[in-house]
Amino acid sequence: MSTTGMFLKTDRAVLPGMEVAVVLRTQLAGGERPIFLIGRVMRRQMKPVAGVGVRWERAATPDKPEVLAEFLRTTLHMEPWGILRRPLDEGGIVQSVFEFDIDGLAKKGAETAPEAGGESKGFAEDTDETLDDTVQDLEEAADKAEKTEADKPAGIGPLTREMKTLDAEAPSDLSVEVQVGGRWLSGRVTSLSSQHLFLARKLSDAKVGDKIVVKFKLPVKGGETEVTCRCEVLMFGTEFGTSKKGVILKLTKVEEGKQAGIFGRYVRWLHFNALRKG
Repeated sequence: MSTTGMFLKTDRAVLPGMEVAVVLRTQLAGGERPIFLIGRVMRRQMKPVAGVGVRWERAATPDKPEVLAEFLRTTLHMEPWGILRRPLDEGGIVQSVFEFDIDGLAKKGAETAPEAGGESKGFAEDTDETLDDTVQDLEEAADKAEKTEADKPAGIGPLTREMKTLDAEAPSDLSVEVQVGGRWLSGRVTSLSSQHLFLARKLSDAKVGDKIVVKFKLPVKGGETEVTCRCEVLMFGTEFGTSKKGVILKLTKVEEGKQAGIFGRYVRWLHFNALRKG
């Protein structure tokens, strides 16, 4: 563990892009108000030790700023400038928050946060201009972060892949048809990225490495269009942050018919909508 992140030993199905919140056992044992170290999974490895590399994004606690500052000094050996007090929800709970400077791209605090908007529009109703501007900002931030990658901790082995912003999983709710061993089954995709999807159903006839087909429909102006995803079974497990059990699939090919680019636009819309709600 360092001022920039940590390596977490785990064989759970935790993929790059997922958010992780860490609480030290000593805090829980002492009955203290918990301090959450919140980060993003940047890379994953299986050998020689299964685990993930996490980059810190923020630290938060319902306790006073002084308590959070002392925790960061003693645990991460850093001087935390700019701790803010922010409302947690509409219930009146306030938390102390410190945001880590991510390769010079530190968030500037509440004064630069987007204003709360109204209800989100649907995928087919969103304007291309607003969506493309947001995605461009995300991609530029990811490119800058990759150019100044921190040193890898020694002794944890080769890292399998690195995260780009739009490779992160975004919540979805897609009704799909899945072809497994010549049979078509119904299912639901509950998280999706440009590289992976989480199928929230049991596939008793499938095993890791099997090729399967996933079909679903996306809304477009004037109707719907069918998208076919050719996938490979990556692993079986539980969706991070929920209790849903299912299958993590790796996308190998996407067929979009006459609507070229519709899948990429849908993934971008999922990220844009998640940011807007957050």
